Amino acid sequence: VNGLPLVVVEAKRATGNDADPMEEAFEQLQRYSDQRGFGIREGDARLFHPNLLCIRTCGEACDYGSITATERFYYPWRLRRDEEIPDNLLGSEGSRPQEILIYGLLDKHRLLDILRTSTVFQTTEHGVVKIVTRHQQYRAAQAIVEGLRTGTTPEDRSGVIWHTTGSGKSFTMVFAARM
Repeated sequence: VNGLPLVVVEAKRATGNDADPMEEAFEQLQRYSDQRGFGIREGDARLFHPNLLCIRTCGEACDYGSITATERFYYPWRLRRDEEIPDNLLGSEGSRPQEILIYGLLDKHRLLDILRTSTVFQTTEHGVVKIVTRHQQYRAAQAIVEGLRTGTTPEDRSGVIWHTTGSGKSFTMVFAARM
């Protein structure tokens, strides 16, 4: 966006030679950002200063995380049940996770909205980490805001968003407040 690398993508080809192309893609992103800690310079962290998302894909799998996320915190983007990728954006093999993420997450309006409203920083025992919304948090926050904006009665402006332990309830509320 205007010359800023907001998204860095590492694409690997799934071949019989690669044990796990997604793990290799993650390691490559770590090398690019010089985060592996081997005492030698492997990349340039400055590429990642304006970075919003890191994406790793091998075609059949695709997920994203922030520059500070460990592999455990990389997630796929999922479409809503009523949402379909337009035919002209589908690959020759249909809607694979890669096309779903590109269509759902990298839409220019959604990407900039996530940058503006759904990205936060948190100080932990390991330092400052960047937290980027997951698809369900983003949609829940949007639903909250939509109900507040368009509801004409107290019942219309209220509701329940079901969360489980560890699902990011607090972050969803922060994202809704920022929206």
